[in-house]
Formats: sequence, C-alpha cells, structure tokens
Amino acid sequence: MSKKVIIIGGEGNGGVIAACIEDNRKRFGDLEWEVTGFVNDYETQVCGYPVLGGTDDVQELLKNPDYH
Repeated sequence: MSKKVIIIGGEGNGGVIAACIEDNRKRFGDLEWEVTGFVNDYETQVCGYPVLGGTDDVQELLKNPDYH
C-alpha cells in the first residue's frame, strides 16, 4: 500500500514535489508514495489535487496514521 503524502505549500515548490512523485510512479512504477493533497491557506485546489486544509489544520491532519 502506498504512503499517502500531504504536501504543505502551493504550485511552486509543492508542485515540483508532486510532479516528482507522480513521475516516479508513472515512469518507474515506484508506488511507495502517493500524493493525497495539499495544505494551503489560499487555494481550494493545487496542481489538480484537493487542498485538505490550511496550515492551522496540519496537526489535526497528521493524526490520521495514513498520512505522511
């Protein structure tokens, strides 16, 4: 089962991280990580992924043992 990653950020550096994870999944079959969504204070969607909450929600999101 893939580890579900929540990226803190936006389309800049966060988008690069998401693209690297997706590239590894598609090109190399590396299914260790899966982008679940983003934490962002300003948007509702980043790079096609849902925003799961703002920076104030990080601690609550990380209580879910499935999220990394």
